[in-house]
Amino acid sequence: MWGRWPGFATFAAVGAGGPLQVLVVCTANVCRSPMAEGLLRTRAEAAGLDLVVASAGTRKGPLPVDPVAVKALGEFGVDISAHQPRRVTRDLVATDGAGLILTMTRAHLRDIAVMGPGVFQRTYTLREAVRRLEVTPNGGDLPAMIAAAGEGRKPSDLMRDDPGDDIDDPYNNGYAAVLKAATEIDQLVQRLVGRLRG
Repeated sequence: MWGRWPGFATFAAVGAGGPLQVLVVCTANVCRSPMAEGLLRTRAEAAGLDLVVASAGTRKGPLPVDPVAVKALGEFGVDISAHQPRRVTRDLVATDGAGLILTMTRAHLRDIAVMGPGVFQRTYTLREAVRRLEVTPNGGDLPAMIAAAGEGRKPSDLMRDDPGDDIDDPYNNGYAAVLKAATEIDQLVQRLVGRLRG
């Protein structure tokens, strides 16, 4: 099901000469991924990093952005109150996720990785992306760095869930749980931005 699709060799050219397109994915796009989107956009702008950040969910229900997540991100000076949840599509993966796709869990990664040629090679859980990029040389070419971070990586390595790669869903678990998730995401985002900046 997860072959090595054509187009992998050209991945490093995606986004060359322009901003890196980053798509963040969770389940319903009402809590974790909007928080990660807002935090990544804010931290990248502050660092002078040229990213265009968006988010989507693997499933879309009739839900608005979580007001508890909006309140929690207010603690970080980030306003996500205008966020409109949406479902991820192949078109979004090809455009908004053209450079890098960050998921909140391995299950999300598996859902996204089959959406087209070369998608697996640029899709990571947020935790995995940070872990791999922190040991990958940064030569100033972000798409090439992202591709290099995935060298030797196989879909079969990610078939099973791993709590070490997942960010738990705090939705409907109260403010403390959402704030904890936001803090965890922010710490990872700051490490990611620091690494991409070089």
